[in-house]
Amino acid sequence: MIRKIKLVRKFANLVRKNGLYFALKETKHYLRMRKVPVTNLYQEYISRFDVIRDDDVKDIIKHIDSFNSKPLISILMPVYNTKTIYLKQAIDSIINQIYPNWELCIADDCSSNKQTIALLKEYQEKDHRIKVTFRTENGHISAASNTALELCSGIYTVLMDHDDVIPVHSLYMVVAKINELDGNVDLIYTDEDKIDRDGQRYDPYFKSDWNYTLIYAQNFFAHMGVYRTSILKNIGGFRVGYEGSQDYDILLRCLSYTTENKIAHIPSILYHWRNFEGNDTFSTNNHDISDDSAFKALNDYFQNGSLRDLYSLEPMRLFPGTWRLKLKHDEMPKVSLIIPTRDKVEILSVCVEGLLEKTAYSNIEVIIVDNGSEEEETLKYLDKISINEKVKIIREIGEFNFSRLNNKAVAEATGNIIGFINNDIEIIHPDWLTEMLAFLRQPTVGVVGAKLLYENNTIQHAGVTLGIYGVACHPQRHFARNSAGYFGLPQLPHEVSAVTAACLLMHKDIFEDVNGFDEEKFAIGFNDVDLCLKVRKKGYKIIYSPFSELYHKESVSRGNDDTKEKIANHRQECKNMIKKYGKELKHDPYYNVNLSLDDEDYRITMQPRQFVPWRQWVEFVCPFHRGDILIAIQVCFAAVKNGVNVRLHVCEDMMSWVAAFEPSFPVEKIPVKMPTKVEDNLMIMQQAVDFVCSRNDFSRKLALSHKLRDFRAVGLNIVEHFLNELELPIDTPLENIRPYTSSDLIGQYEYLWKKPVILLHPYAGWKLKSIPEHVLKHLINLLHSMGFHVVQVGGANEQRLALCDDWILANYEPSQWRFIFESAIGVVCADSWTSHFAAILDIPHLVLYGPTHDKDVSSRRHFVRKNSEALLASPVVECSPCDRLSCHKFNLPFCSGFDVSEERITKFFEDLAAKQMRK
Repeated sequence: MIRKIKLVRKFANLVRKNGLYFALKETKHYLRMRKVPVTNLYQEYISRFDVIRDDDVKDIIKHIDSFNSKPLISILMPVYNTKTIYLKQAIDSIINQIYPNWELCIADDCSSNKQTIALLKEYQEKDHRIKVTFRTENGHISAASNTALELCSGIYTVLMDHDDVIPVHSLYMVVAKINELDGNVDLIYTDEDKIDRDGQRYDPYFKSDWNYTLIYAQNFFAHMGVYRTSILKNIGGFRVGYEGSQDYDILLRCLSYTTENKIAHIPSILYHWRNFEGNDTFSTNNHDISDDSAFKALNDYFQNGSLRDLYSLEPMRLFPGTWRLKLKHDEMPKVSLIIPTRDKVEILSVCVEGLLEKTAYSNIEVIIVDNGSEEEETLKYLDKISINEKVKIIREIGEFNFSRLNNKAVAEATGNIIGFINNDIEIIHPDWLTEMLAFLRQPTVGVVGAKLLYENNTIQHAGVTLGIYGVACHPQRHFARNSAGYFGLPQLPHEVSAVTAACLLMHKDIFEDVNGFDEEKFAIGFNDVDLCLKVRKKGYKIIYSPFSELYHKESVSRGNDDTKEKIANHRQECKNMIKKYGKELKHDPYYNVNLSLDDEDYRITMQPRQFVPWRQWVEFVCPFHRGDILIAIQVCFAAVKNGVNVRLHVCEDMMSWVAAFEPSFPVEKIPVKMPTKVEDNLMIMQQAVDFVCSRNDFSRKLALSHKLRDFRAVGLNIVEHFLNELELPIDTPLENIRPYTSSDLIGQYEYLWKKPVILLHPYAGWKLKSIPEHVLKHLINLLHSMGFHVVQVGGANEQRLALCDDWILANYEPSQWRFIFESAIGVVCADSWTSHFAAILDIPHLVLYGPTHDKDVSSRRHFVRKNSEALLASPVVECSPCDRLSCHKFNLPFCSGFDVSEERITKFFEDLAAKQMRK
């Protein structure tokens, strides 16, 4: 039911923003993706992004040859009565590794299975890199692992179970990471999945980067784990008595011998864990023993650390195999809880009474910032509670500015700890604040956020993830209150990039050190995300606490951000975030690059955000529309200049257009045609992406010119979107790279420089963007009255306008069009390729916008050279921009938004004429 409600809301928003037609198209695409079972989606992901082809092997070998360091990697494998079919697959997966400098160190734990022993001896004789020792008595996995560790002579050791397999590039990826970090790494872990009885891969775990708080609750390091061998030996190897969780124990002990900056994560599936019913392993057959061993290992870790007198440890009963670390809280620092509000006393009173009467922690002050309440009941309530010695009322009149209201309150707060609380928060458990303070006691923690629930007991907030929907979002919203979600994350404390200020706790001095909330750029939204990112840059951690549960009615007092003004403000704040943080928003360290930024549910992405080490370039897919390709060319030149390796993919009909600019980057053709209907854009775009993904030399990192999510929703224009896709700053200047010029048309169009010619391109690929007939008639008559010679330009199939003086309707190349454009006085056009071409050439131009808006689609302001005159005539109707195929508002076959203000246009062309006369 929750999913259906969520879908209805999504559909309603699409209708409001884009119209019914596009809402239906986008919802159909969304449902097509949603109905794909997770298993099938993962199989599609594997086929696109995780198959090592012959061309990959060749390029990997070349990359290995370039490594400065080629360390010996030891694979440690204890064996006991393993089924030979699985043992053979395990060993073969190591022999098949592309990286050759490895040794396999096997300790057989006195197997009684003669076939197992025979197979080990066979492999020992087959490959000198395979070392096998046969123990004379069974000692279980820890003892056997220690025997294997004695054989290890490599700089790094990989732990591998005797029936699992690793893909052929696993060790290469590990060594590539070691070289990337110049050897300054002690521990490396990778993503993992499982394989069933038939070898089918399933249940991938795309992990967070290193997360100390999470490792105390869950051993996400496990497979594939890589350790500096000297550390393994220095700590005495594996401890007997910790069987089932011996790898967790050894990891925790290694942590004391390294630092966080020497722990690396490789976000690729490099380990396949054999896991299915009937497959016998110690940990799967002995859950209780494994869990007890993990609990004992974690307890030992804290007993020997700085928190030994400050913690207690208990298993989480609802989620076996996970642990809850509770820090004791003997001190009672004063906490200032700040609540911005306006009217809605029925909401505010529930929040305040919860803080004063239902919160166990008593050393608090409640600061209510009243932002111009007018309702009599609210004013009476504020007067009534102001007599409470724990309550302070601050009056702040003016437009709602969340950042300013809270900054003002912090300045008057007397507590060393600051808590930001929305007025629509309702307390559930008395210990919510005590739980948050416990995390804040750790010196490395800067901010703590709570688990917030909707009134229907589904999750509203479990941390903030960067990049979702363009900027940031709450993942796993609407999941059930006690849902395990993605590998337990909603129920486990862990580090995140940000938390919501609807319930946020932090030290006052840290808040002041980062200059608090940004009142100018983030007055309403993203102020909490910005705050957390500033705190993280100071070296502090942001913690999500699932043990502090509260209800959040989400902006009840302010209402939804659905007015035109609020939507515009939201878009501007989105743009401010993208401008400030850029590619950081695409690479949240706590959210794997293989997970979707178009979804809140931790779904696998079909647009991974990281190329493979052996092909370090971005595949920029921009298959169609001349105007888009012209911009893409300019952006690709900027990318190369800024050190980004990019390969541009365009439809085969546009290859010659790109070639005319003599690109300094690779260009590849896609066997798709230019769309003839707007509604075919998404389908053809998908075909283009499918083709690029199928290439043998695919780098696995995509940038897309056209996405399901409209780039305007995050306040970007088309140039900024392209730059953002290539992870360049959105204010990167474009250099006006022009095509070479062709002189083969001089004889044919000699009149162009003998007459005062204005080129007119009235049509656009999308009919509604074309200049209406009545506007064209008025415009041409005006130009004629001013003595201009009007020449219609466009493609060979475009309709000829009888009122024009001449026509150049041909499928010319950019080099030929450059000669024509630069021979004229100026250009008049709709929102089409000609507007971008005129901006690139920096020649005078007038662009008439109707259903589109210059702020969204004009490229002129991004160019370094923009000396020529330009008039970008914005639409004059409030319903623009829109994405409809016809004008529904006024029931017209054309857009009524074109501005043909005679005074502005006359002055523009008079200035042009005067300039031409001076020449």
